[in-house]
Amino acid sequence: IGDEGNGMFSAAYEIYMLFILFFSYGIPLTVPKMLTARISRGQVKNAGRVVRIAFFYSFVGSMVAFLIMFFGAETLMSGLLKDPLSKLALKCLAPSVILASLIASFEAFFMGMGMKKPVWISRIISQIFQLITALFFCTYLYSYGKKIGAVLNNSTLNSAYGSAGYLVFFGVGLFFSLGFLVFL
Repeated sequence: IGDEGNGMFSAAYEIYMLFILFFSYGIPLTVPKMLTARISRGQVKNAGRVVRIAFFYSFVGSMVAFLIMFFGAETLMSGLLKDPLSKLALKCLAPSVILASLIASFEAFFMGMGMKKPVWISRIISQIFQLITALFFCTYLYSYGKKIGAVLNNSTLNSAYGSAGYLVFFGVGLFFSLGFLVFL
């Protein structure tokens, strides 16, 4: 995807990490401690409340982040970062915020219950699917962007589409990881 594509990837990824920091970073750290404390005192109902509130916070917060990233991609990329072609990469990355936040809640639940193996397995599943899909989508969308760039006489579209294809892998890997955690 070249230097231009890496720049577009980095711009979209910075905004993604900002929202992840707000809506899912603290959940795997605090919820297990709260669950363990409540379960050790025999407060099972309160432990259930902690889990429900964590899921609610993750879902609502990540939905807000998704809406901002997806529908505000033009404004965020053109206005703030001065890189309008990165909007495609940000739109491809936007659904990953929801998935990552929900996974953080599930992982917090399993860690709080003292079950670390599901967390490790879900992360391995995520990495495997991310690797496979990153190679496929990056190659496919890069060549698609090259064709569109030739028609529109814009040589940077191949990098824009290539970086967007590379970022699709986050969502696919997270989707399969979440599917595994929900299945358990």
